[in-house]
Amino acid sequence: SATINIAEDEIDRITGHAWRAVTVTSEFHDVPFAYNRRFSYEIPIPLNHRSVRNLASGDKIEVWDGSTWVNVYADKTYGRASDYWIDYTNGIIYFRAYRPVWEERGVCVTYRYGESTVPSDIKKAAILLASIDLVENDTFKSVLPQGVGQDPLLQKTERWRLDVERILAHRREIFHGFL
Repeated sequence: SATINIAEDEIDRITGHAWRAVTVTSEFHDVPFAYNRRFSYEIPIPLNHRSVRNLASGDKIEVWDGSTWVNVYADKTYGRASDYWIDYTNGIIYFRAYRPVWEERGVCVTYRYGESTVPSDIKKAAILLASIDLVENDTFKSVLPQGVGQDPLLQKTERWRLDVERILAHRREIFHGFL
């Protein structure tokens, strides 16, 4: 339903991660200066997301060669001892035999990321967020019991909100500077 989809989107936003497949189109990255000892073996390009899905039709790794974009995914050899390889878990592309030219926004990537299964605590958080939305929505207030003091169902939503915050606090992405 739409309420669950909204809750799932909110969880993705809060955690900085996707619990279902998400496509990123044209994510640009700078190429670090390659001619020093630090990058003498391979040049890492960290993507903005981890848990990258295996590349497939529609995905691209494009490198600016100074005059045109080269689709490395389509035109070069994949493998740790070849032109490039990908650490799918951490979301890092390594250029080895084929090296991009040092350039601002010299790599453009279109890819998919997100977990292949949704953990049960994330499912629970989505259900709780959707439930909170339904209870607090004006459309349903007329069917809630009325009486002295605060409505007991609305009091429960505060506990649900605390549960969601506790669950998502342990699932937030930690971003580190890489280069």
